[in-house]
Amino acid sequence: MISYIQGEILAQNENSVIVLANGVGYEIFLPGVRSLNYAKGEKAEFYVYLYLREENLQLYGFNDWQEREIFVMLIAVSGIGPKAAMAILGELTVLGLYQAVVQENVNLLTKVPGIGKKTAQRLVLELKDKLAKKFAGEPIDLSKNMAEEMPANEISLAKDDIYQALLALGYQEREIKRIYPELKPLIGAVSEQEIIKKALLLLMQG
Repeated sequence: MISYIQGEILAQNENSVIVLANGVGYEIFLPGVRSLNYAKGEKAEFYVYLYLREENLQLYGFNDWQEREIFVMLIAVSGIGPKAAMAILGELTVLGLYQAVVQENVNLLTKVPGIGKKTAQRLVLELKDKLAKKFAGEPIDLSKNMAEEMPANEISLAKDDIYQALLALGYQEREIKRIYPELKPLIGAVSEQEIIKKALLLLMQG
């Protein structure tokens, strides 16, 4: 079983990277739009999970072993495959998932693309005790705002008016998430119109 890969980024795709390790190029699928964080030629390391189904072999990569363990928990839930599990981790992160499940926050879980209410309820039912047991004794503060704990390019934008406006203008989700770290400090400080103007300038710059 392959559990860890270290090497050089050969190529970057929308949701995966190709890593050269010991003369072999491995395509590794990453949560959300995390692949955008890497550049060609960069050294990188991933904890990986090798998913085998019939004749299909795929590698899924994670920042640490804990995130890999949560992925394994997720795909064990009925109706959750690797794609949905990666979407959940990309949208919520490990801390966000933990908070949503132990607080039975079905509404937050349904913000993840492809996760409906019934699936969200199943996640709470099947994972609440497992996650509570796993994180027992660890210093996790449930009073913290999840958005403050998440990387800027993984913050949920589903209900964001600015995000919806940019989508309506024809921009892709990955393009909007790429520039979001530069927009985030402006939210609440200037008008939405000014933020959209700034976003359009950034998007046109590529």
